[in-house]
Amino acid sequence: MRGLAVLLCLAGVAACVSPMNQGEAQRLAGARMAQYCKSYCGSYRITGAQRLEGRWLVDFDSALRKFAVAVNDDGNTIVTTWDKR
Repeated sequence: MRGLAVLLCLAGVAACVSPMNQGEAQRLAGARMAQYCKSYCGSYRITGAQRLEGRWLVDFDSALRKFAVAVNDDGNTIVTTWDKR
């Protein structure tokens, strides 16, 4: 019985340590965009996501701006904004 409990704990820890997948990165980026924009960005949508050197780069597009959210494997996020011209 203890062996089974240890095995389940190890499986749970391994799941936490595994690299982030695209869906998780998009959820974290979406939450960060909602926090960053509040109401000033207007509506925006995800236009792409790619894996780059230990992080995900998730792209968003709105009527006036483009956004990129870098999502590190540890869950930290950084938002970058470009004005459209």
